[in-house]
Amino acid sequence: MDIRQLFCKLPFIDSINTSMQTKLTLLSALAGLTLTVQSFAQMGPPMQPGEQRTTIEAVTIQTLPSDLENGGDFSIQNYSLRMGSRWGLSGGSSFGAGIGYGYQSYDFSGGLAPWEQIHQFDIGVQYTHQFDRTQSLMLLPRIQSAMESGADFGNSLRYGGIAAYMKMFSPDLMLGFGGAVFAGQEEVSGFPVLFVYWKINDNWRISNPFRPGPSGRAGLEVVYTPLRSWELALGGAYRNERFALDDSGIAPDGYGENSGTALFLRSTHRLGKQNTLDLYLATTVGGELTIDDDSGSKLASEEYDPNIILALAYSLRF
Repeated sequence: MDIRQLFCKLPFIDSINTSMQTKLTLLSALAGLTLTVQSFAQMGPPMQPGEQRTTIEAVTIQTLPSDLENGGDFSIQNYSLRMGSRWGLSGGSSFGAGIGYGYQSYDFSGGLAPWEQIHQFDIGVQYTHQFDRTQSLMLLPRIQSAMESGADFGNSLRYGGIAAYMKMFSPDLMLGFGGAVFAGQEEVSGFPVLFVYWKINDNWRISNPFRPGPSGRAGLEVVYTPLRSWELALGGAYRNERFALDDSGIAPDGYGENSGTALFLRSTHRLGKQNTLDLYLATTVGGELTIDDDSGSKLASEEYDPNIILALAYSLRF
């Protein structure tokens, strides 16, 4: 069943403007494996005892209209702000903490809104234990809330974390593997995690997409560095965004979900040692919107065509 067919089965449908001219707003929150602080997974030398690093990130993402499988289209506006710090401990270990807020607004044409304003908050900590100069263990517990305005806060929560073992084989190659488990919003999910940093030469590397942007940081990218202050990258990552709905909409106390694979081109310019600007041209392929009931069972889903995504991110480090 597609989303519009589900609307037609609702008892309140006759009281809504059946001309279908009202614009829709669909909002979703950042979810999945978006790390709270960029430096959590960043490859680099261990921190010195007492050393502190702080990162602030602001991101805006604009998704141009994409056609839905059964008619109509939608566009997305996304804004997020994140801040985190890490502190060096003895033996090269470190501890970090971060918070983030994200807001997405999906504007549909030719249909009715399955949900409206959704806000996402997350808080996470990170502990990296350095065994020696080449081996470390990383733990990242996290709590997240993603909910439509008016939804039950308890239904919006997700708890979980990531554990990974990191091994530096040479100054140019580091690999890490582990797993992630998250529970909440009527589901439990677990998946493997792979961290990669491979500096092929002075101009090329393969790594996870540590920069803030539309893909999150769970995928891979190929990076070209023509100048010290510029980077160009091509990459991708699977995205799955899930959020709790209110008690009066299309699926009372249910859940909305937006999933797909983000493919992107990135251009990064370093404005000195502390400021960085990222520009993105991206698309989502295999995109799908899903609505679940309050027990997590699917009510309806609808695929959408590849879209065009433009993104701008600013980072400040000190």
